[in-house]
Amino acid sequence: MYKITLEDGTELKDLELNGNNFIANTVIEDEVFEDNLGKITITDEEGNIEEQKDMKLVANRVIDGKSWFILAEKTRADKEREEFAKVTEITTRQMVKEEKLSEEELLFLVNLYPKYRVGKEYKEGDIFNYQGKLYEVLQNHTSQEDWKPDEAGSLYVSRMPEGVIPEWQQPTGAHDAYNTGDKVTYGGQVWTSLIDGNTAVPDGDEPYNRYWEPES
Repeated sequence: MYKITLEDGTELKDLELNGNNFIANTVIEDEVFEDNLGKITITDEEGNIEEQKDMKLVANRVIDGKSWFILAEKTRADKEREEFAKVTEITTRQMVKEEKLSEEELLFLVNLYPKYRVGKEYKEGDIFNYQGKLYEVLQNHTSQEDWKPDEAGSLYVSRMPEGVIPEWQQPTGAHDAYNTGDKVTYGGQVWTSLIDGNTAVPDGDEPYNRYWEPES
């Protein structure tokens, strides 16, 4: 069995290795790895410890209740994209707060901002991406699963104009799943969620589309 120790000290124990896939006994959410792979250690079956730096999560699939995940070292292109995103976030943050950007500009910038995370310490003025929309933090706090940005008006304010339909983004858990009536764009089409807690891909269950309804 293998063990991976993440940057914040989190230990992922009793891992199997199948090719380049680590297999956990339980489901590990993507957010466990987010901003947590700058420096990790991997302990193999014989107790040998290998240190890795600047890693990224390549894939994380759930099969029969187990996470199959792949880690790899960031490429030069990955690092350049991250640096571009950081610079863009810094230079556009004030314009987002003052609502000086057009809908098209905001939709272009959304994915350059960090995604909302549960259990993260947020400071007043922080901006993040939640379900394809930008939100500003109104007061210092540690986020909780039941304080959803689109519902907790005392903690967050949307910085997207009313009526903007965001691109669909893959939810990472119950905290950012889509609910009944939520609208997204996917594949050049607008879709409406038919259920609460929707993590399915629009048109992913054709021809039935039990979870999303396309606009005609």
